[in-house]
Amino acid sequence: MGYSEKEAEDRLFLIDASFSMNRKVGGRKRIDIVREGLKSFCLEKWPIAYYEWPLRIGIIAFHLLGTPGRTVFDVLVPLNPTPPHLELFRLDELKAKGGSPLYEGFRYAYHLMLGSTRGRRRVKFIGDGDIEGPDPSPILEEMAKANITTDSIELSEKPSELMMGIAKKGGGKYYCVRSLEEFTQAIRE
Repeated sequence: MGYSEKEAEDRLFLIDASFSMNRKVGGRKRIDIVREGLKSFCLEKWPIAYYEWPLRIGIIAFHLLGTPGRTVFDVLVPLNPTPPHLELFRLDELKAKGGSPLYEGFRYAYHLMLGSTRGRRRVKFIGDGDIEGPDPSPILEEMAKANITTDSIELSEKPSELMMGIAKKGGGKYYCVRSLEEFTQAIRE
């Protein structure tokens, strides 16, 4: 398949890697579901000739470190064409720790995606509904105005207003998932 601007998409998976992602949903740790699901997705979606593929994938995890705290970003897979076998090992390093500064996470994603000139720009936020820091609504609204869609994937037994609101303000879809299978389906769409 050759490159086509109409099909082109930059998809950034933004992961809340806070300590609460160590809790279980459907009998498994949330962070383990995220790690396994993203690895499977990347292996499925990245063909050998990645440079010609219209879907570019980036994976960034964030959490709060220390008190009063600073936000740490782990670029697990940069949003640039690269052979997949050079990047996937970083998913094994994904750990859940610290707090969840959502506003800072979305601000980082916004500035990164502004640099994209692809036909479609989408952030798939992955979290569990916990929040620390300011309300992320203003940055989500800025992202929507810049034609950056934000989907929200919540690993939880029941939906939260926060995660549903993120998708609504970001002009995207909301998913409440309880298993690896449901998670994998949500990141594929």
